[in-house]
Amino acid sequence: MRGTTSNYEGYTIRLSDYKDSDCIVTFLTKDGILTFRARGVKKIKSKNRNGISLLTKSQVTLFQMGESLSLSEAKQISVPAFDDNFLLNSCFSFLNELNAKIVESEETSELYEWLDETMGLLNQKKKECLTPCLIYFAQFLRLEGYGLNVDNCVICGKKNDIVGISLSKGGFLCREHLEFESEKKEPRFLKIIHFCFRCSPKDMDRVCFETNECLRCLAYLSELYEQSTGGKLRSLEYLRLAS
Repeated sequence: MRGTTSNYEGYTIRLSDYKDSDCIVTFLTKDGILTFRARGVKKIKSKNRNGISLLTKSQVTLFQMGESLSLSEAKQISVPAFDDNFLLNSCFSFLNELNAKIVESEETSELYEWLDETMGLLNQKKKECLTPCLIYFAQFLRLEGYGLNVDNCVICGKKNDIVGISLSKGGFLCREHLEFESEKKEPRFLKIIHFCFRCSPKDMDRVCFETNECLRCLAYLSELYEQSTGGKLRSLEYLRLAS
C-alpha cells in the first residue's frame, strides 16, 4: 500500500506526549480537526518543533497511510507574540486552556475563523486584549453547545423589555419573567453579552470594552462553563490578576 501526502493550514490546539520524542498533535483547520503523529518533535534539533507549537499557525504536510496521519513538514505562518506583557501572555494561556477542551463536532470547523481573528488581534499587541478573548469564549461556548439565548426572553419569546439573564434557564429574561433579583442586569451588561454571542468574526475589531466590563463578563461566562461542564478554567484567575 502506498501512502499519500496532503497540505493543511491551521493552528495547533493540543499536544500530547507519545513515546520518548514524539507528540500527538491536534490541529484545527477551516474544515475541522486533524489529529496526527509528529515524530521526533520533542528533540531540540527537530526541524518541525517550532511549527507545531501551541497557537502557532502553520502549513503542515501530512503523510497518510491507511487511517493514520503523520507529520512530514511544518512551516510557520504566524506565532503568538509572547513578550514581557503579563496580560497578553495570560490571554494566550487562556486560549490554550479553552482550546484543549474542544470536542470535535460538526460545528468545530467554525471555531477556526474565530481563533484566526482572535490571534490576529492579539498579535497586534494592542493595549486592550481582553475583548477578543471574551468574544472567543462566548463563541467557544456557543459552538460547543453551551451558548445562551440572547435574542429574546427564554420563557415567553418576547424581544422587548429584556431586563435580566439566567444561566439555569439558558438566556435572557423579560421583566415579567424575572424570578430573582440576582437575575436582573443593567442594559450595558446585557448589550455586551448579546454582542459577544451574536457578532461575526469580522465584527471583533469594531469594539473595545472596558477592562472591568470584560472581567465581569468573563467571570459570568465562566459560571456558565462550570455549570454546563462541571469543569473550571484556572487561567481566568491569571487574567484577573494580570488586569
